[in-house]
Amino acid sequence: MYGTTGSLPVGTSGPQPRLIASAVPRPYTDRPDRLNGKVFFTKTTGGDFVCSGTVVNSQNQDSVWTAGHCVADNISHTFHKNWVFVPAYASASATGTSRPYGTWTARTLTTKNAYLNTTAPQFKEDLGVAVLNTLNGNHIVAKLGSQGIKFNALAQQNYNAFGYPQAAPFNGLSQFRCNSALLARDDPGGTGPKAMKIDCDMTGGASGGGWLIKLNATTGLGLIASHNDYKYNNDPNHMYGPYLGSDALSLYNFATAL
Repeated sequence: MYGTTGSLPVGTSGPQPRLIASAVPRPYTDRPDRLNGKVFFTKTTGGDFVCSGTVVNSQNQDSVWTAGHCVADNISHTFHKNWVFVPAYASASATGTSRPYGTWTARTLTTKNAYLNTTAPQFKEDLGVAVLNTLNGNHIVAKLGSQGIKFNALAQQNYNAFGYPQAAPFNGLSQFRCNSALLARDDPGGTGPKAMKIDCDMTGGASGGGWLIKLNATTGLGLIASHNDYKYNNDPNHMYGPYLGSDALSLYNFATAL
């Protein structure tokens, strides 16, 4: 978030009041809540960090969609270590953690070469997929279900963005949600289609949380069409996410067949 891989800073103007993101009601046992999760990892250069992700329908039944900077560091050109995904993570306090569906480790982390192999900001290609190990013999999609995913969709949509924001004024212990129509397209530089802008004041830690379109209120199922990716320090009330075009499709096809 804020252009620094894996970082959890606050805006330059200090903590902002929560005006946009709303807390997802507990327990996170229904869809879409249980398909959203918190990511924990260690950078190869040192330090433990957090992100968010969404279980996505996949050929291997083991995949989580997230941001590229949540799986790899484009400064050192290395993939993160000790990567785990906790669906429906919830905590009533800093010492009382609830992991109702367990902790799932990654067997493979993937991103785009356009993100991994450059040290310049490359938010338009900041795409990641984690392929998980089974847990107690179960594939995560078979265990929990999954969200669909849509590539080359009409950008003008109503988005439901989910995540676990950790930087102030949030604390990373709860799941939050922003609902917004597309406000604008953004060009932060680099290759790929222009990114997308929505109303959302979630902070660092929410990176990688899915933006769902066509979310069915009855089934809790929709289509991932972007994810929380970056913000500007002087604009804390807006979130930006990559447009999922043909490059994103190629990553999905590669990762979900592993």
